[in-house]
Amino acid sequence: MLAKKNRLPVQEALTRHGRTVRKPAFTIKIFPATLPYSRFGVVVGKRVGKTAVLRNKIRRRAFSAIEARQSEWPVADYLVITHPAAAAYAASEWHDELIPYSLN
Repeated sequence: MLAKKNRLPVQEALTRHGRTVRKPAFTIKIFPATLPYSRFGVVVGKRVGKTAVLRNKIRRRAFSAIEARQSEWPVADYLVITHPAAAAYAASEWHDELIPYSLN
């Protein structure tokens, strides 16, 4: 699991403006860093999955993919907002899609 210092408080990020990168299953909002390390947040709404079990599963998969390549991400604050297509993604697809160099 991602260390607590690397988790972005989602409510804090919702009021900020930054660059946006759209993918089929999610949108990533990138904000300038306020700390000397990267922070990540994941938002999974009820449109993505009706049950909390499914939403938490999607959230865990996203955090797992981020954590696997955490050192490769440039220092910034990242907010991943999932879309309904994310419910069909397997863990390996999250690892393939959430790569830092594909954000350009």
